[in-house]
Amino acid sequence: MFSSSKISPAIEVDENENSSLSSNKRSEAYQYFTFKTQRWYCNYCSKNFGDKSTSTLWRHIAKHPKIVEARRVQKEQKQRKVGKMDKYTVTAEKENASFRKRTVRWVVINDQPFNVIENEEFKDMISFIWPGIYISCANTLRQDLTENFKNAKERFRQELQETPGHLSFIVDAWTSKNQIPFLGISVHWINENWELKCTTLDFCILSGPHTGINLSSKFLESLEDFGIATKILAVACRVGKITVSYEFG
Repeated sequence: MFSSSKISPAIEVDENENSSLSSNKRSEAYQYFTFKTQRWYCNYCSKNFGDKSTSTLWRHIAKHPKIVEARRVQKEQKQRKVGKMDKYTVTAEKENASFRKRTVRWVVINDQPFNVIENEEFKDMISFIWPGIYISCANTLRQDLTENFKNAKERFRQELQETPGHLSFIVDAWTSKNQIPFLGISVHWINENWELKCTTLDFCILSGPHTGINLSSKFLESLEDFGIATKILAVACRVGKITVSYEFG
């Protein structure tokens, strides 16, 4: 076995100089000085300092016009770089948000399945048209669509509640080929600009037969959800092949 005292290091290092440098290397002040022969030499003039404290160096930095100017330029360059990165980040975020919004609209209008955006050919086409854009997954698309629907419904609810006049409704129920009963409700009104407006208010699945009690219960439930149960002017519905209208005074 060899004694540790007989083993010489492969590289000799001045331990005092190395420890002095490592203990202070974190300070910003040292970037303006060069450390050699146990002293700090200014990079902009001939002065040098043996004091290990950064206070002496900072006092020299504050009085040296060249260092002050160098620090000012360095700060401006850093701010410009950060500003460019922030601008790029904001632009990228806006582009991704815009793409997700348009994807939701395209899927809804064209009656596409959610997983269409996970199709490799679709992603390849979008990446070719819009390089660098982030394409989300089907679950994210479903969440975006749900959130979009909630926001649109809330705006529509507020518009109907603030309509100065009353509202008229058309109600129709039918059963699909796979024996699922539905109730469709459309709303009609005149806005403050005297424009006739109409749109689908609700489209819901019925439970039970198409009885008057069942239909009216579902109809009122939908109106209460929109907060417009007290704004009914008239209701028209189909009974067999006959359309029946009801007016509320």
